[in-house]
Amino acid sequence: MVGQETSKVLIEPRTKVVEAVRLALAQVGPDDFLRRVEAIPASLEKWVNGQEWIPMRVVGEACEINRKNQEAPPHCKTLSECASGARFRITAGEEVEKQEAAAVARITLIQDEISEKGVEETTATAIKPKASFQIVKVTVALFFVPMMGAALGFLLGGPLGAAAGAILCYAVVVLLTIVFFARSSRRSRTL
Repeated sequence: MVGQETSKVLIEPRTKVVEAVRLALAQVGPDDFLRRVEAIPASLEKWVNGQEWIPMRVVGEACEINRKNQEAPPHCKTLSECASGARFRITAGEEVEKQEAAAVARITLIQDEISEKGVEETTATAIKPKASFQIVKVTVALFFVPMMGAALGFLLGGPLGAAAGAILCYAVVVLLTIVFFARSSRRSRTL
């Protein structure tokens, strides 16, 4: 089990490593593979797509499965050939435990939220845009809208019209931003 390990060795998701995991997965099926490596489906999906470093014990198990397959390429049958040229990373046991504890805490929080509010309300709050995305939208609006106002003002009234158009559009955007944030904060308090 991962909880009993003091450290965890991870292998970079190079082509040969990912190929070995995919081949083993095709050989025994996802349920049996997950049971053998004691992992969750989300991790398996990231490993198969090369999005996350793969624990060495998983690659070792994949090579063990591939040894029984006569059609498997040689680099998928031994750990040393499979991981040649790949980088390794050692994660301290404490860090692994912290990551597991954080994942368990998030799952527990989501389960508690669902039991308190119900599925529909929880989904609605989970889909809300993040604050950083809202800041980006406001920043873009604060830059582009006054720029367009200045261009329109210049076409209609020359240099003085450009200044007046930029100032007027900037004031409108700031006012709309304040109204938007006031409405969204009231809405979030009612949920």
